[in-house]
Amino acid sequence: MRHPFWSEGLRPFFLLGAAFAALSIPLWVLLVSGAIDLPLRGGALAWHVHETLFGFVAAAMAGFLTTAVPQWTGAKPIAGAPLALLVLLWLAGRAAWIVSGAVPGWLVAAIDIAFLPALCCALGASIVRVRQWRNLPVIVLVSILALANAAIHAALLDLWADGLMTGARLGLLTAIVLVSLIGGRIVPAFTRNALVAAGRPAGNPPHAGLAAFGNIAVAAAGALIVLDAPPIVAGPAALAAAGLAAVRLAAWRGWQVRHIPLLWVLHLAWLWVPAGLALYGLALLDGGAPESAAIHALSVGAAATMVMAVSSRAALGHTGRALVAPRPMVGAYLLLTLSAITRVLAALDAGSGAALLHLSAACWSAAFALFFLVYLPILTRPRVESGPALDPAPTPVQ
Repeated sequence: MRHPFWSEGLRPFFLLGAAFAALSIPLWVLLVSGAIDLPLRGGALAWHVHETLFGFVAAAMAGFLTTAVPQWTGAKPIAGAPLALLVLLWLAGRAAWIVSGAVPGWLVAAIDIAFLPALCCALGASIVRVRQWRNLPVIVLVSILALANAAIHAALLDLWADGLMTGARLGLLTAIVLVSLIGGRIVPAFTRNALVAAGRPAGNPPHAGLAAFGNIAVAAAGALIVLDAPPIVAGPAALAAAGLAAVRLAAWRGWQVRHIPLLWVLHLAWLWVPAGLALYGLALLDGGAPESAAIHALSVGAAATMVMAVSSRAALGHTGRALVAPRPMVGAYLLLTLSAITRVLAALDAGSGAALLHLSAACWSAAFALFFLVYLPILTRPRVESGPALDPAPTPVQ
């Protein structure tokens, strides 16, 4: 399998993840409107929740990590047949869910659950081979995502009454910890590099203690929410984590790179982290914000925007192209932002709820369709050898 498409994980996973994102939300709208019907175990809502996290987000995460972890460790890239096997497992999970109500539940669970443990094994092999233990937290987080996926399947098999909501919260908040851990390194690093290259004041490097404390705060707040801790404890923890995330964002001087789309979209994605955590804190403390608003601020806002921001930059760097966002991608960034805003407003019941939901779905689908169309030729063709040096992602743990 020597085709460029199978040379690194970001190529198939970024493209397939974007295509799945563009198609799945319109399908969700058709399902809830009653326009179509599919044999979905647990109903349309369970499919939507699961596939957003363990279909779309998991694909983007796999694309990033199967490319970045070998780069961090200096190990052999995950490519060729091993990469194709991972992609096949991911596709099998999507197919199994579409017919989940027509086949035995245990079979659907076995097929779908296989992907994330297989990803852990592939990533773990790279880390163990070079004994780079400091990157093991990434494997731990992927393992927690696998447990969240298993919890949802346990609910659908009538083994755990609260498994669907617990698994959904655990999956989403683990993804936000990954955003905090990895995004919290690449956003300030890429921003500082650009400012230094332009001869502009870059300020002092981000304080390692603040980053560590901020990551711990996000993880602690997420754990309290998942464990259904008393609101008087979990609410302030979420608000504190939001405050620290906001302080970190302010320290990165995002306003100085507002003219560079590949950079301002990273800061925009991070802005949704404190916004979503603050909404969660208010929801827990009966502050007038429903949990749905917090969930969609973190999922559509933070997670999906960070996915698009990182994917669009990494795809250019790893194929040897200039780190300049193709013009249509600026429209995609704005469309996805509008999708997040309208979805949160719909959850807040800001009037015209149905219209806002449909607008959000349309903007989401258009944004990821644009990504797919722009990056299809980039990710299916050989690297441009005359292009610039690779823009590596800093390791999340140093």
